[in-house]
Amino acid sequence: MGPDVVDVASIANLVAGFRENLRDLRDPRTSEAVVRQEYIDPFWKALGWDVANDAHRSYAEKDVLVEAAVGAVEGEKGRYRRPDYLFRIDGFPRFVVEAKKPAVDLRTDKDSIFQAKTYAWSAQIPFAILTNFEEFRLYDTTIKPYLDDPGRGLIEEFALRFEDYLAQWDVLWQTFGREAVAGGSLERLLARLKKVRAGRRIRGFDRVLFDLRGTEPVDQAFLKHLEDYRLRFAREIYAGNRGRFREGDARHGAAALSEATQRLIDRLVFMRVCEDRGIISYGTLRAAVEAAARDRLDLYDILRQRLREFDARFNGYLFKPHFSEELSVSAELLADFIRSLYLPEGPYRFDAIGDDLLGIIYERFLGSAITVERGTVEARQKPEVRHAGGVYYTPRFVVDTIIRRVVAPKVEGKTPSQVLDVKILDPACGSGSFLIAAYQYLVDYCCRYVAEHPKSAEAPASPRARSKTRKIALRNGDGRWLLSPDFKAELLTSCIHGVDIDAQAVEVTIMSLYLKTLENMPEGWQRGLLEHRLLPPLDNNIHCGNSLLAQTDFDDYWDKKYGGLFSRDAEVAFRMNAFDWSSHTHGFGRLFEKRWGFDCIVGNPPYIRVQELKRWAPEECEFYKWRYKSAAKGNYDIYVVFIERALELLADDGLLGFICPNKFWQAAYGEGLREIIAEGQHLRSVIDFTDQQVFHGATTYTAIHVLSKTPNQKSVEYAAIAELTDGDAQCRSIDNGRKEAGVDTYRTERPRGRSPWVFVNRRKNDWLSAVRGEHPLLGQIAEKIAQGLVSGCDRVFYLAQAGKRFRSDATNSEHEIERALIHPLLKGSVHLRRWWPDPSGKVVLFPYRRERGLWTLIPPSEMAAKYPRSFAYLQENRGLLEARERGRFAGPEFYQFSRPQNFDVMPRPKILVPAIGSQAEYCVDQRGEFYFVGSGGGGGGGYAIVPPMNIKLAYLAGLLNSKVLDTYLKAVTTRFHSGWYAYSTRYLAQLPIKLPTTAQDRKLADAIAERVQRIIAAKKDIAKNRGNDRAIERLQREIEGHEQQIDELVCRLYNVGDIPV
Repeated sequence: MGPDVVDVASIANLVAGFRENLRDLRDPRTSEAVVRQEYIDPFWKALGWDVANDAHRSYAEKDVLVEAAVGAVEGEKGRYRRPDYLFRIDGFPRFVVEAKKPAVDLRTDKDSIFQAKTYAWSAQIPFAILTNFEEFRLYDTTIKPYLDDPGRGLIEEFALRFEDYLAQWDVLWQTFGREAVAGGSLERLLARLKKVRAGRRIRGFDRVLFDLRGTEPVDQAFLKHLEDYRLRFAREIYAGNRGRFREGDARHGAAALSEATQRLIDRLVFMRVCEDRGIISYGTLRAAVEAAARDRLDLYDILRQRLREFDARFNGYLFKPHFSEELSVSAELLADFIRSLYLPEGPYRFDAIGDDLLGIIYERFLGSAITVERGTVEARQKPEVRHAGGVYYTPRFVVDTIIRRVVAPKVEGKTPSQVLDVKILDPACGSGSFLIAAYQYLVDYCCRYVAEHPKSAEAPASPRARSKTRKIALRNGDGRWLLSPDFKAELLTSCIHGVDIDAQAVEVTIMSLYLKTLENMPEGWQRGLLEHRLLPPLDNNIHCGNSLLAQTDFDDYWDKKYGGLFSRDAEVAFRMNAFDWSSHTHGFGRLFEKRWGFDCIVGNPPYIRVQELKRWAPEECEFYKWRYKSAAKGNYDIYVVFIERALELLADDGLLGFICPNKFWQAAYGEGLREIIAEGQHLRSVIDFTDQQVFHGATTYTAIHVLSKTPNQKSVEYAAIAELTDGDAQCRSIDNGRKEAGVDTYRTERPRGRSPWVFVNRRKNDWLSAVRGEHPLLGQIAEKIAQGLVSGCDRVFYLAQAGKRFRSDATNSEHEIERALIHPLLKGSVHLRRWWPDPSGKVVLFPYRRERGLWTLIPPSEMAAKYPRSFAYLQENRGLLEARERGRFAGPEFYQFSRPQNFDVMPRPKILVPAIGSQAEYCVDQRGEFYFVGSGGGGGGGYAIVPPMNIKLAYLAGLLNSKVLDTYLKAVTTRFHSGWYAYSTRYLAQLPIKLPTTAQDRKLADAIAERVQRIIAAKKDIAKNRGNDRAIERLQREIEGHEQQIDELVCRLYNVGDIPV
């Protein structure tokens, strides 16, 4: 939709009027306010923006937030106010505009450019505009701003003069018009600037663009900044205070050095954030640096005094006396770090960096820890993070969705005083993102309640108080209700609780909650400082410990299994970090005196497979198997244990909301948890992200699960997001019952027993039940469903045929190999094609033989005597082969496969299928001539199905390749990114196989088998007619016809109708 005639006329009048009055407007005495009111405001109004809020929207819903004051704050050197305009869509920032008067040269005014760019960059807003109406300059603010490089990020095509506005009005309208921005015009502009290929989905921090090529996100820049200074501080502190860290080489000793370093950095960052947010005087830290230099005092001595003042003023955990204050710290390094937190040395605007972004930064920051090895201080990734594959911050839309589904129902209808009784827990709180969001939700809810019920702004005071009532909320100057400081603090201590095994994470969570507490204070709140300390102690709210391991439970386990008490050293005790939930001093025992459990448990538990956990926490692994039903079977993932523990910690009417992998729905290790949830009827709702990736930089398949302690007698609310475009909008639509593109919602049956979970609507469920019928399962009738070869060193054992010789990737040369040990080889998705395999040209060197029904490795002496060329080749690669699995295969039999499995399947007639695929790709090996790869191998692995003698290969292949059974498999299997599915033993075994029992059944079965044979023959003919396009097209049409007939025959055989969409 183009600009209205009225808008074009209005901009023409603006341009004409500006030209006519240009000389007066350029007069330095002309105020910026005049230019904004007469020209800049009407300019944006002509583009469809409600600058004056004529629609009278609430503060949260306004299109444009307008700052009354502009420029640097008087008397506060280097501090800038927010940009003059913040343009939003549905409350979400899209771009900022900094206005100046025409007397200001926008090309040379570095401060103005830097002001606009630093705010937008820090707030992760991708564009900033600088204008005095005479000029209009657009900047890309996804790149780091520098004061001395004002032209950095300038987008030349939008460096316009007022004379250009009319000619460029269509472009301006299509780019910056409100309708255009709401339709994604700025995202498309950024994609073009960053040369994002067509069709690629641009990921966002919720909805803000980031991490595109050519961007420098503030979170990455500030993270690197903190990491660099942490290491510098740690090395300086260790060097100047070695006597305090005599056990630094031990993990628990290095933890003390980490704690001292972390506390120092956290305090300084916290104070700078408070400065930029107007909580304390701007420049407090910088004044300390200047005072130390001027008066030749020790900077850390001055900072210690400030810390004691802060402790008296704010109270709280962060500023209470700490051993780090007793250490010697380099004044030069302290001054350097403090200066780097101020403009212009550092481009960070802490009034713009939101709590979410600080959470992302600190979550990654906590992924590494200070270590000391032989006197050398380094920062290394923590073992739990390394084995989990990294640190992945939970996107805000996921956090908000869980809070809406778990916290909102528990507070709805309650007065603010009643909300104080709601207890919320995150048992693996990390940097505190869920607790911060929960706290914010409670604050917002209480403010809304007071706005709707003004009399509730006052409540009865405690019996010991001087007055009979107390203020819960106060009206601000703009009419908004804001919670009083003391009630806000009470809300925090009464409702918010967390546990994390990492002490530094606990500290960051507390710091973040304190910052949230100090947000949006009512006017004049500073006067209450003498009467109320703003930052309440959180020692009884946020604890450091292992949520899954209580010392009493572990002692009981050890005594029953081994007798006596576990003999552990300081390192093991530090790692275990046992936590007793019922302790009155170091747990939540006092909280549980009134009633057991938490009303709301929220979070994103760790995802760590037990195989990884065993490497650095073996005792804990075995304890979890003993203590938790969810861990009793298979190679469990730690998140299933967290779900079980959280259910135990719920109050009788409590709600639990976790985002975690959905793999436990089908995996063997999930049986225990599935049974717990099914027996307790705990599952209430699911948002399944299917194959869409929620966590940036990680490939994991997740869902939001909401469970209740009280049995859910109803069906489960299920939503599947097939295409994640705008997570926040999509999840809100689901919660509000609105239809949204790419989202499917319905109610489905509750899970029962330990069987795999399948969530489908009623129509599809009825269809699947009809297919399942009373038929035996493939796992019951097949002689074997087996994975292929796993050599452990494919480049040695898997060779390419080169005439009479064989080429090796290991040696990059050709070799003569005895053909008795050579077999044709197929790789998963590369060669296992539908109906008939593609020729591969690959072979496997197979140094095994079958004796008395058993497969054994051919001994070295026999290899040397009978197969000297093969053995010489293997000897040439002995180093590679012996290095497998940390030397496990060193010795005379170094050439054995790492997994000697399923060899008996290889020479048998069978059906082969790739391990993953987008559709059924079963192929027939009629004579058992092909060996095949089990995993990896540069094309993926595969599985073989060996049917019993009474079932024809062609008939079974017809069933498996049919749309009926492929639809069934896709309902029970695991889905991967881009529409790929798992075709592994566990899921293949669940396929119902119709065995012909009547004459009509046998007639249909024979017709299916005959058409499969025709297809195989056509596939072979295609291979013979390479280059004959007409013949190949005819054969392909023939195959398509047979496949359609097979699908119809299978539907008739199973007596089911059309496949439901």
